[in-house]
Amino acid sequence: MTRMPIRLVGSVAVVALLGGLLAGCGSFGPTLPSPDGGGPLPGAVTVNMAPSLAGAQVPCPIPRADLTLYEAPDVPDSGTVAGTFIERQIISWEDNRNCGGSGSQNADVSLVLDASGSMSATYGGTTRIQALRDAAKQLVSLMGADDRANVIKFGCLTDNVLVQDFTSDQSALNAAIDTINADYGCTTVWSGGKMGVDELVAKGRSGVGHAVILVTDGGANGDSLTHTDLIAAATAAGIPIYTVGVDAAADPNLAQVATDTGGVFVQANDPSALSAAFAQIFQTVTGGEAKVSWATTLSPGDEVWVKLVYKEGTSDEVTIGPVKTVVPTPAP
Repeated sequence: MTRMPIRLVGSVAVVALLGGLLAGCGSFGPTLPSPDGGGPLPGAVTVNMAPSLAGAQVPCPIPRADLTLYEAPDVPDSGTVAGTFIERQIISWEDNRNCGGSGSQNADVSLVLDASGSMSATYGGTTRIQALRDAAKQLVSLMGADDRANVIKFGCLTDNVLVQDFTSDQSALNAAIDTINADYGCTTVWSGGKMGVDELVAKGRSGVGHAVILVTDGGANGDSLTHTDLIAAATAAGIPIYTVGVDAAADPNLAQVATDTGGVFVQANDPSALSAAFAQIFQTVTGGEAKVSWATTLSPGDEVWVKLVYKEGTSDEVTIGPVKTVVPTPAP
């Protein structure tokens, strides 16, 4: 039975509430002692931290003993943290990310990459094309032995090429990625995306996740297809397209392509965001999650920020998040 890819909700900086109450904690009420000694807790919150872990300099998986969790209430309608983060008790930690092939499903992924001339522009201390190569190779590093990817570049119509066919050979994929330069005067993004869909239809394996990752820094130029043509092809094939805009000039139709095909659009305005987008998308396609549950002193319906600190107080300390979620309402 084929497991459909998990659909990613929101952008690189946003996570969705996965939880409800942690199994075994019961309903909200005097089931847990308050970490502050002030009476009963409302209950537990569970959230997926995998998007914030994308690109973080931490091991995969992370041992629970190396983590400390903090929460802070949200300021309504402002999206900002109120007051100080306070340490809370971690109830459970499950790191089920794809750590070198350990995700819940394997995947075939088409990497469809913009090779137009504008990709040579400066981009956060490097160039767009170099940042794209680096981000694509980070995704390759996450692949397990039974994951596969191909590499497609697009420019003008005659320049759209399958650079590397589907393979699990990371060296071959990285070598193909390194050959992509900002060479062309057109941006045939929709035809490039269609090539990614067609390759998956023709060569994708059954029983694994399928996805196209389509990356561009501009609007369609010189294309023979429209974004609605690409949507129709991907929808008919049942293949989600995850679109990534490099800088703010990326085509406004990228978001619709992602939404209508079951993928997600990510706006990546700097190299770190681009790298995180690739890692996050791959974790999603392969079913990767890193779920943490913690005891909260907030009330049902309250919005709350949470962050994890890895190896707090050491030279390896890394902060993961913060991300915002909502304290769930107890089941009746």
